[in-house]
Amino acid sequence: MKHKHYLILSVFCIVFALSAVAQDAVVTGYLSDKKGAVAFVDVFLKGENIGATTDESGKFTLNKLPSGDHIIIVSAYDYERIEKKVSLKSDSYITLNFELKTKVQQMDQVVVSGTMKAVSKSDSPVPIEVYSAAFFKANPTPSV
Repeated sequence: MKHKHYLILSVFCIVFALSAVAQDAVVTGYLSDKKGAVAFVDVFLKGENIGATTDESGKFTLNKLPSGDHIIIVSAYDYERIEKKVSLKSDSYITLNFELKTKVQQMDQVVVSGTMKAVSKSDSPVPIEVYSAAFFKANPTPSV
């Protein structure tokens, strides 16, 4: 009976030791746009609570990633979101570089009011002029 306990304890210790030796995957990379490195961009694994932010030189590192198929997401305010599928194996080290594309944002109209607080066009006590995108294209000056 005593040998049975030692055997079970030995098997448990071996399994625990092997799982502690297995290393997780690491993904590193560099983010840039047409002008060069892009700092402070979020890079994370979809569906996981694992992520990083690029440093001033556009580099990032994701540590302790579980093995398997994952989607890495790159997200920044002025850029299009990127999703890339990766297959990670235990103890793998992958380098991914991304070139970000600027996101074009379209505005319908710009309302500038002379009051001290934000007011909708219909509620304003003062006259409001609405300038369309065509107006700004026709008058590309810094002052209207």
